[in-house]
Amino acid sequence: MIKKWIKGTILAVLLFVLSGALHAQISVQSSNGRTAEELVNSVFVGEGVLVRDVRFNNNGGTLNSTTGAQLGTFTNNLSGFPGLTFTDGLVLTTGDVSVAEGPNDDDAATEEVSNSVECTELEDVAGTEYVYLLGILIEVINELQNPAVLEFDFMTTSNMVTFNYVFASEEYPEWVGESYNDAFGFFVTDLTTNQTSNVALIPNTNVPVTINNVNASSYSSYYHTVPEDSPWMQYDAYVGPLAATFSVVPCRWYHIKLAIANVTDDMYDSGVFLQGQSFSADATMSNLVYDREDLPIVVQDCNTCTVTFNLNEPQNQDVVIPLTYSGTAINGVDVAALPPTVTIPAGQTSATIVVRAIGDFTPDTLELNIYYESIVCQEGITITLYVCKNAGIEVSSEDVIVCQPVDEISISVENGMPGEIQWTPADLLSDPHSLTTGFISDPTEPTHYTVTVWDRFHCTSATTTFLYGFGEPVVDTINASICQGEVYSRYGFNQTEAGTYTQSMQSAYGCDSVITLNLSVYDPQVEIAVGEGDLCEDGSVQLTATIQGEAIKWSSGEQTETITVTSPGMYIATAIDHQCTATDFVNFIPCPDAELYIPNAITPTDLNGINDVFCVTIPETLELQKFEIKIFDRWGMLVFQSEEPHFKWNGSINGKWISGETYVYYIKLKAKWHKAKMYKGIVTVF
Repeated sequence: MIKKWIKGTILAVLLFVLSGALHAQISVQSSNGRTAEELVNSVFVGEGVLVRDVRFNNNGGTLNSTTGAQLGTFTNNLSGFPGLTFTDGLVLTTGDVSVAEGPNDDDAATEEVSNSVECTELEDVAGTEYVYLLGILIEVINELQNPAVLEFDFMTTSNMVTFNYVFASEEYPEWVGESYNDAFGFFVTDLTTNQTSNVALIPNTNVPVTINNVNASSYSSYYHTVPEDSPWMQYDAYVGPLAATFSVVPCRWYHIKLAIANVTDDMYDSGVFLQGQSFSADATMSNLVYDREDLPIVVQDCNTCTVTFNLNEPQNQDVVIPLTYSGTAINGVDVAALPPTVTIPAGQTSATIVVRAIGDFTPDTLELNIYYESIVCQEGITITLYVCKNAGIEVSSEDVIVCQPVDEISISVENGMPGEIQWTPADLLSDPHSLTTGFISDPTEPTHYTVTVWDRFHCTSATTTFLYGFGEPVVDTINASICQGEVYSRYGFNQTEAGTYTQSMQSAYGCDSVITLNLSVYDPQVEIAVGEGDLCEDGSVQLTATIQGEAIKWSSGEQTETITVTSPGMYIATAIDHQCTATDFVNFIPCPDAELYIPNAITPTDLNGINDVFCVTIPETLELQKFEIKIFDRWGMLVFQSEEPHFKWNGSINGKWISGETYVYYIKLKAKWHKAKMYKGIVTVF
């Protein structure tokens, strides 16, 4: 009888249902405690293939940490792997499977194992080496070390079988070109003709995949390096993913050996990753469809499973398939009564039955086996699926009234097996997804908590609400601080000055609370003094800040009391004392243009009203602080003077003009941001 495991064993199912996020790398699990048959059927084999007589290193029983050291399962969350799209599968290694996990921090990673397994097919891949012995060239067979050989018989109604794989090795890239590299192969034998072929070939060639055949300089499109210290995997490089695809005769038994081994030495480990559920054929004799895709197990009052029986082509008459049920799930007791036969009507290619869980709750997961005879190949097939008698979830809680905060609070499950748990509000809770949770920080006021609990399959939920509050005396001391001018107004206090204060208050639940407040008041001060010099004339000036506080920080980034300013702008000094600050600032405006416009002639005598007076044009941006003008005739006599910047002189002396007469003027001025300046020149009156 052939047993077909569909969509995994109960372990795989529960991992699927209850698992969280995957690692950001290859994660490997040992085969310890599992059988090769279980691993192949639940992890490697997909649709359309029957499997029997599964062995690993000649062992068909339960593997342990020694006999199963070179076989394991892996998961991969696809983070960073170019082209490596396998999320899970089986892994075979030359050493212990644990070496496969990252990071890539060892150029010659090796986890030694020891076995006496033989694999003659793999010896042909390992090849021979020619050496000189006493001057004679002789051929030496490269000896296999500790092979890992997974093998089984298989049959399909299709004419083609395929599976996907990746080969990885520590021998990349240092040992490319050597004759004793690690070897692997997939050897398929037709049990009718006894013909064997290696299907681990480079695509579209008859060339085996080996370290010397696929590397950075040969078929490099399939070759990928693993960066040093990368979390992906320990191996230095890998090849693939590749597909092993080969032809078969429908309904004929074949045997496959998936083998890998060290050659000559047992150093520099290698591994081959086999994609989960990829060993398959385009022929489906039966399949399972769950009406909740995220739950591949039949759960009472939650979901069902439709089992479909298929033919390759329609028949001229009804096809009646007898069904036999076995396992810990009893037909009619644990599942709704299933028929003794299923009929595929004439002209059609499929028929279905629906599995639904019923009956009283039990915490155990039950196994249901459905046995039938394949119409195409006349082979016995067993479909295995799993059933859970789910009970509605019930939870309870009681109000928690305390004075001093407790370490944890909890609720109780009265019925059912809890899965997802959610507390609301969750901001102060250390674990809002457990039945019992502690606090990140103590609550300061009574809080109503609502807790929703789903069953382990997320089918049903229950909610409870309770109060966590304070009902006993509380004595506490608070150390707090404020800035000068602020008011501390928590817990009934209303304080503005430093000191120690006591406040008695009663909670809503009769808790007489005594709170002692140690209050500090911080009052930083800062004052900026502008040093000697002129920013516009000298190009720089020093600013010095006198502070009261712990530290100073300028808006320009400096943290010293004195800074040098070289450009206009606002400069802010901040004194810092604990959480309090004080500021002072100086604003240097952009340096204005200090040049004046002074005419050299006026024409008052032509009486045309144009250019009749002598005056000075001052830029609008120039902020004058002092102004004086004096005008002398050619004999040095003072004829005009003024301290008014907007003066006007009409060129007359005692009311008379002397046409063509020339006068000398002296102008002194002091503008803001400028040193005092004198202008001297002549003006002619016409």
